[in-house]
Amino acid sequence: MSSGIVRTYHRENCNPWDCTKFCNEINGLRLHTEYFQNNGVKEGSFKMYHSNGHIYQEYNYINGKINGIAKFFNEAGKIIEEQFYTYGVLDKYIKYIYYEDGSLAETQEEIIDNKN
Repeated sequence: MSSGIVRTYHRENCNPWDCTKFCNEINGLRLHTEYFQNNGVKEGSFKMYHSNGHIYQEYNYINGKINGIAKFFNEAGKIIEEQFYTYGVLDKYIKYIYYEDGSLAETQEEIIDNKN
């Protein structure tokens, strides 16, 4: 298995979830994901980007499991959700809802019962 920084790119104006369009070239392509892996296992910071270059998702891995706060952003760069993980288990999340003018309207929080 390999170790090191992994970057995937996609063409401008393509669906970033269409994996057939991913490649590891730079010319004419935009950065889609960036993370570190150790022997094929994700480790440390993981970032995924909107096609406009703003961060879409940002979270941390420990031994291949999400740990800590996972953040999700809209294309304008405003945070829309935070998820709180303990070694791959979702503990709670907070959703941020905005008015059309960009000001925060409300937050919705849910704590996840993981005892089952």
